[in-house]
Amino acid sequence: MTNDSKDSQASSHSGLPSGWSEHVFRKKYTDPMKLKESLDEIYGQGKYQVIEKGGRWIIGLPTPLSEKEIKALEEKIFDHY
Repeated sequence: MTNDSKDSQASSHSGLPSGWSEHVFRKKYTDPMKLKESLDEIYGQGKYQVIEKGGRWIIGLPTPLSEKEIKALEEKIFDHY
């Protein structure tokens, strides 16, 4: 699943736009549409990118997150989920 924005399109081999950072979610999400809805609520459409690799979801953002921020983000998504 990738967000539809031209600015945040992934290449077929999971590349992110230049300067973006990758954050691997520790929790498993089984419904990609619910995950997208949660991220749209938090970040807005076109302001993030999601890639699935080996059963794990990876979020791409234009700014890096600390471990504390990624944990808080996962909790917030899981609450919406």
